[in-house]
Amino acid sequence: MKNFVKVVSCLMIIMLVCGCGKKEKVALNNEDSVKDNLTKVKVNCEEIQDIKDFSYYNNLFITKKGKLYQINFSQLFSNDKNCREIKSEIRFKKIIRGGIIGVDNNVYYFDANKTELVKFDFQDGYLTMPYINNIEKDSYENIFSAPNKAGEQNYFWVDRENNKIYMFEETLQPSNLKKEAILTLEQGENIEYVVDNLIKTNRAIYTFQSIIINKDECDKYADVDCKYTDKFEPEKITKEEFDQIKFMYKLNNFKMVIMKKGEIYVDLNNYND
Repeated sequence: MKNFVKVVSCLMIIMLVCGCGKKEKVALNNEDSVKDNLTKVKVNCEEIQDIKDFSYYNNLFITKKGKLYQINFSQLFSNDKNCREIKSEIRFKKIIRGGIIGVDNNVYYFDANKTELVKFDFQDGYLTMPYINNIEKDSYENIFSAPNKAGEQNYFWVDRENNKIYMFEETLQPSNLKKEAILTLEQGENIEYVVDNLIKTNRAIYTFQSIIINKDECDKYADVDCKYTDKFEPEKITKEEFDQIKFMYKLNNFKMVIMKKGEIYVDLNNYND
């Protein structure tokens, strides 16, 4: 990979806080709806319409202007809105799990008890969060995470030049990328954004899923363990609905969808307020 990154890296995770343009994807069909089992919510928070990234941990989101907000879909804050700005002179560009990446390339986390931002101290042994030293500009934009069925956290690198997604092994450095891409996109398929567990392109939405590979034996025999393979699978949604989606987030059992017309749909049954 050309001009990847020069790094000295450690594996750490914040436990404290947490073809051609006309070709269609087979994921798009006329049966399923991305809004199934979601509730349409009415929120007083115009800033959410400018969303760039979201994190299920503490319900934080970053706007395209780099501002950081916390949102509550069921209650108001003292400003009589469903969201409040986390005041900071710093602008932000990415959330990797619980870590909030500033444009200064420092990592911050939100202390819910003090309701304030704290700069991440990598010398503090019990705090864990993936980071890379000496990163090139915007390298963090190409890293995202996703858990598998066993609850293990995986980290991925987006190779935008070659339209491929690679998985890191152990530490976050180029030499620890698996040789084979876990997902290769079609020619003409462009990545629009990546968030926890999800990749949105101009043709499909992919989520990281654990797919059972011995379903018949697992269902039939009590003494046979189910076996899974982890992969990115396209969501099954209608073409019409896909074209209407502005932003989508799906992690574990929680899902949020923001439509281009402004409607917001949330899984309130699995919402962590």
